[in-house]
Parts: sequence; C-alpha cells; structure tokens
Amino acid sequence: MSYELGDLEKLGGDYAQLTNTTIRSFGWEGVTVTVKDRQTKQQKTILSDVNGVVKSGELLALMGPSGSGKTTLLNVLAHRAAAADANVKANVYINGTQSSPSRFRQISSYVEQEDALVGSLTVRETLSFAARLSLPSTVSKMERLQRIEALLTAFGLQGQANNLIGTPIRKGISGGQKRRVSVASQLITSPKLLFLD
Repeated sequence: MSYELGDLEKLGGDYAQLTNTTIRSFGWEGVTVTVKDRQTKQQKTILSDVNGVVKSGELLALMGPSGSGKTTLLNVLAHRAAAADANVKANVYINGTQSSPSRFRQISSYVEQEDALVGSLTVRETLSFAARLSLPSTVSKMERLQRIEALLTAFGLQGQANNLIGTPIRKGISGGQKRRVSVASQLITSPKLLFLD
C-alpha cells in the first residue's frame, strides 16, 4: 500500500478509538455447558454454573490445563458456538443488563487461537484489508489510515509494516509478530470487548 505525502503528514498517534468509555462491567452467571460424550453417548458436563465479572479497565485471564474448558467458556461469553451439539445455559450481562447476540457482536471482537493471516500480504496490507473488510463506509480513508498507523505503533510493528506475513515456504515475520498482527487486525473496528483465545 502506498501513501501520498499529504496523507503521511496527517497521520497521527491518536489512540482514541482504542479507549472504552461505554462498557463499565461485563458479567456472567450460571454458565453450564453439556455435550454428548463420544464414547459413552451419555451427557457430559464441561462447565457447571460458572460465574464472574470484569470491570472496565480490567483484564481477565482464563488459565487451566488443556481440555479444562477455557475455550468453551470463552466461546460462550463471546456468543459463539461453544462446541458441536452443545447444550448451553448462560446469562451474560453488559453493564448489568442482557444484550442481544447481534448487538454483542457489534461491540466485541474475537481473536482465534490459531493465526489466520494471508502469508502473501505485508503487515500493513493485512491491517488495511481488515479495515476495508470490517469498517463501515462512513469511516473516511484518512481515519482508516490513522487507525492502521496507530495500531502499528501501539503494537510495535512499525519496523515490520512492509514485511510479508510469510508462509511455510517463504519466511516472513516471527510467530510473536504474527500474533500481534492478529490482535491488531481485530482492534481495527474499535471493539469495546476483546476476547483472545
């Protein structure tokens, strides 16, 4: 992607779009997930009556061994499919009230566990592609460029902005840098809640 000189001069380090002034609390109660066990064909409880709350400005980390239900809980909280043929019971609240799944998707974003990036694009092209795909047409070209530059700066990717993501055949940026690009590409829409698997 190329910039005109005037565009570059107007680009700034404004991080206002990354600031949350809307969500004061995010809570959940009674999260219970059951699935049919593949071997016994009996109902198996993966999560049982899980409750929690996160206040504005806080970070919550889900920790546990492999298979303990971390991704399942994250999927339930993000209004995504918990597991194949899962029976889910949950109450999820934003600022103390329940939100519809469609409204929830408008204010949140989810970063997958595995990076799903196009290896033949540069870091800047990846963020530009995410911006064009995700942002409404009401966002001007200048604002889109400002968001991209602000995210490159915030994630320490300015030096790699013109480097290829890379493929198994062609070397590109490091695994940690790919992870930062994945997160930055989800932050392009300025979500109020960000889920990272």
